[in-house]
Amino acid sequence: MGAAAVAARLAQARLAARPRQATCDLAFDRAGGPVVAVCGLAGGVGSSTLALALSRQAALESCAPVLLIDAATTPGLAVLAGARSPHSLGSLADALVDGDQPPHTFAEFSSGLRLIATRGSGARCPLPERCAD
Repeated sequence: MGAAAVAARLAQARLAARPRQATCDLAFDRAGGPVVAVCGLAGGVGSSTLALALSRQAALESCAPVLLIDAATTPGLAVLAGARSPHSLGSLADALVDGDQPPHTFAEFSSGLRLIATRGSGARCPLPERCAD
């Protein structure tokens, strides 16, 4: 099951309307907006940093929820964001296929950004002090 299919099946509450301060035309007014994929061809090229920056700005400008999903098996986005979700994308997909809806599916920030990213088991963490449980 792909990331977009998982995101579409997760129950997501609407965010409260807030004054729009659009500076980058990244505002979305309703859920189910565009899917943006940021892919790097090699590690260390900045794709996680770019994805986090774009999604944070979109979350600040939007009334609709913005969900950032890390499909990588390395702990990049979880380390950069300083938070992790209770489930990986794979475990959420398995639960949804089985008909389950986990109660806590993502980490949520005050900006409205929602994150599905885990630190991975056995994955090498580039910043060990941020990966400690």
